[in-house]
Amino acid sequence: MRGYVFRMISARIFRMPFTELPHTGDIRYRVTGATREELFADAAKALFSTITDLDKVEAKDERRIEAFGQVDEELFINFLRKALDLFNDDGFVARDCRITFLGIDGSDWLCSIQATLTGERFDRKKHPYRTEIKAVTYHGAELKQTQEGWKATFTLDL
Repeated sequence: MRGYVFRMISARIFRMPFTELPHTGDIRYRVTGATREELFADAAKALFSTITDLDKVEAKDERRIEAFGQVDEELFINFLRKALDLFNDDGFVARDCRITFLGIDGSDWLCSIQATLTGERFDRKKHPYRTEIKAVTYHGAELKQTQEGWKATFTLDL
């Protein structure tokens, strides 16, 4: 008990302007695809597989989302954020995804994308809940074309 009192007193006297907090970590994915469409679809699968086992998800329903971006990384992250919103707002988990790039839309945005995600509403009795995703972040986001196709890296904040 004395040690605790001493720490309390010394903490008040020598108060630091910051505190080190425990960090459970994030999940970082590297995704590849032969085409940009395949790359985006596989990234959506990675996102939803973080939430649940995709083998347990049936193709019962479809949801459509659109995303916009001025550069490839922005379009990619915005797309994944919209996909995560489907789960957070509607409880929808997707096992498959079809992508259509629309190109320049006439505004300041350089590219837009439409995606059709196939899956069903999340059911805790059927779908094992793996982890909560707080956000898709720009931290370390990268998207580029390679000789083999396309490659992207993204981070999920847990």
